[in-house]
Amino acid sequence: MSIVIINAFIYPLATTIILLSIFGYGKVINNFFYKDLLNYQLRNLILFQGLIFTGLFSIIVNIFFPLKDYYSICIIIIGLFFYFINFSRINLKKEINFISIVVIFSSFLAIYAGVNDDFDYHLKTINNYKNYNLFEIIHGRQVSYNSFWLFLHSIFSIDKYIASLFILGSLIFTIAIYDLFFLLKKSFKENKFILSTISFFFLIFLLGVQSKFKDFGTDLPGAIISFYILFIIVNEFFYKKEISKNILIFIILLSSFVFVIKLTNVLILFFLIIYIFKINLLSINFKNIYLPILLILLWFFQNLIISGCLIWPIETTCFYNIENSANEFAMIESFAKGDSIGAMKTDNIEWIGIWFSAHSKKIFETYALFFLISISPLIINFFIKDKYIKNNNILEIYLYKFRYYELLIVIIISNLVWFFNAPAYRFGLFYNSILIIFISIPLWLNIFSKNKELTYKYLKFLIILIFIYFTYENIFKIKWYFDRYEIWPPIINGELINRI
Repeated sequence: MSIVIINAFIYPLATTIILLSIFGYGKVINNFFYKDLLNYQLRNLILFQGLIFTGLFSIIVNIFFPLKDYYSICIIIIGLFFYFINFSRINLKKEINFISIVVIFSSFLAIYAGVNDDFDYHLKTINNYKNYNLFEIIHGRQVSYNSFWLFLHSIFSIDKYIASLFILGSLIFTIAIYDLFFLLKKSFKENKFILSTISFFFLIFLLGVQSKFKDFGTDLPGAIISFYILFIIVNEFFYKKEISKNILIFIILLSSFVFVIKLTNVLILFFLIIYIFKINLLSINFKNIYLPILLILLWFFQNLIISGCLIWPIETTCFYNIENSANEFAMIESFAKGDSIGAMKTDNIEWIGIWFSAHSKKIFETYALFFLISISPLIINFFIKDKYIKNNNILEIYLYKFRYYELLIVIIISNLVWFFNAPAYRFGLFYNSILIIFISIPLWLNIFSKNKELTYKYLKFLIILIFIYFTYENIFKIKWYFDRYEIWPPIINGELINRI
């Protein structure tokens, strides 16, 4: 128990230092390349830029050297230097409030988070980068699922302080919660009710659907970043007189980011394509396109050295380990389509019945309440009497019908591609949730148009309820956690300890 207390005591300080360091890199990159993003005021956009920059640089370093603790400490110190040289531009009161909220909440999450069932091989991947240079890493069927998210963990974790392994996950989750509260409030004041609806539902998604924070692996970070891409696209499509061509390169960068985190995020390209069709490419300055291209190419290079494939386990991208990759891909596809042992044939439609039998209950339990909340305007509308109706013309969707249906079609196509290729629940977090959200948007705009103040109060009431539920789930997970492991974090000598 003393180790737990020591780790818990040090954790807020370690989280603060790493947060400021990543923000230091992010602010430098933002000032040089993506100044248009300042209008969004979403803190995670700075975090993403800091992570991408340090990741790019560290991939090159890892070609020659392992990412030992001394390297991680140097990266963190340099990031702190960048943060403090920008300190004069910071609103000190707002910054202190932001840091305090994020550190307290993320520390709470990490301490009681536990570990997900994939953490065993995630830890092996992180340790590989910490202990070996790229050419010394040995191919393994699980290790070769090379996630840029795990690579980032190897940069910002310290072997001497193993609790640091949980900092990145808790930070991106917590800052997303912070950003969503800000975006909901700001978009409501500005009568941007499509953004209000999406930010509300993403809050419900994180606090309700993803309430068991122990399940945070490599799937949820990609979903979170994908939602930020959606926020940018929705804001440009519905609230700008002219869609910004300058923001395209940043959307490409974020799209590349989610792709190298997990292959199943590749469908975000559909959203990128629809944005590209809205602007004149000939008028775009592509001088910063090398950042996303470099990210993809370096990730391909990592994969090639480790597994022999540009993308493991896609057989057509492999130069060797071809048979192993084909077998692995078949097993993963079979597992995603409902076969728990991964041996089912998937070249006919018989798997659909098996999938419904294996996954439908899980998906229903996960999204049932989320779906009921999404259609609740049907009930609320019944109770809003004529005397409450205000003459505020805010039915935005009717002003931009075509753009709404374009996005809805892209979302439906994404879900169909997900379903017929890799229909595991965790692979479809983003696609499934936004389908529910977008179908319900006309319902929400309708009640916003009748009484926006009453609707906003209803949203706040639901958020408070979900937040209480989220807190309950994570606090009372303490007993579950210590019954399972007896120590936090459950790692000794770089290995996950056996469950009790």
